[in-house]
Amino acid sequence: MKREEQNEKSRNRILQAALKEYGSKNFSETSINTICKENGISKGLIYHYFENVDQLFLACVDECFTQMYEYLEEKVHIVPNDKTATLDCFFKERCAFFSSKPELAHVFSIALFQVPPHLKNEVRQRKAKLDKFNRNLIGKLLNLIELREGVTIEEAVEYIMSFSEFYNNSFNELELVGYTEKERLDLHEARLLKAIDLLIYGIGK
Repeated sequence: MKREEQNEKSRNRILQAALKEYGSKNFSETSINTICKENGISKGLIYHYFENVDQLFLACVDECFTQMYEYLEEKVHIVPNDKTATLDCFFKERCAFFSSKPELAHVFSIALFQVPPHLKNEVRQRKAKLDKFNRNLIGKLLNLIELREGVTIEEAVEYIMSFSEFYNNSFNELELVGYTEKERLDLHEARLLKAIDLLIYGIGK
């Protein structure tokens, strides 16, 4: 086996072990010692491929966002002349991704609700490609409706994306005592779907 292939195999082994750890516990309960002990990996090997624990966690976040982007890119589609079905398709496939990949769903939830303040910008950077996908989809969705006079699609997209960021921050402040991470994520998705639906189509009959 070539050295490059061996390096990639070793790095991936560490990443999979870390995904198992971050994908099953609250962020505050994760431990690099557990990753090492349960997977027969030395700390020296981890630090050979990852500068520190933060970079290992961020690699898990990057893997989560990348896989989610690739999944949605393949599965989500515009339903011609049906804005409601298009929005439903988007959230249905998000939920399907989370259901099929529970470890990544947990990592996504940590990135959304538990990420330490000093890593927020790093997480945001790694989410850029997924955000671009969301922007493009919202733009296509808005093409299916007639906007108010004086409102451009670009302005509407940025408004919805800004609202989504505000919504995530507000949701993060809710005291959901007794909720599992899955229940918290399910509630987040259900409320976000309703919020965006109201935002785009209004509260009128």
